[in-house]
Amino acid sequence: MPKKRKHENNLDRLIKVIGLTQQEFAQRLGVSTSAIKKVAAGKRTISDDLRARIYAETGIIFFSVPEEEPLEYTKEDYIEYKKEITFTEKTPGSRQA
Repeated sequence: MPKKRKHENNLDRLIKVIGLTQQEFAQRLGVSTSAIKKVAAGKRTISDDLRARIYAETGIIFFSVPEEEPLEYTKEDYIEYKKEITFTEKTPGSRQA
């Protein structure tokens, strides 16, 4: 009997694209690995809080939909997003030593 193919949803795709494990991604978001695993497995919907945390980390807004289109997001998109939101010493309002 052939092996059952694992369904990969957009959260799984996103985590792989940015090169993290589910555990590392959860740590960056400040949530439990269990929460990420449950959402990725379709056992839990994405809460507003988790949706906001994913957006803050990646710039991607997730919606809980049964039939989702494959995510079109690359490692380069992630790197560019992180550059855009990274604060530097020249950011207005920053303290200078």
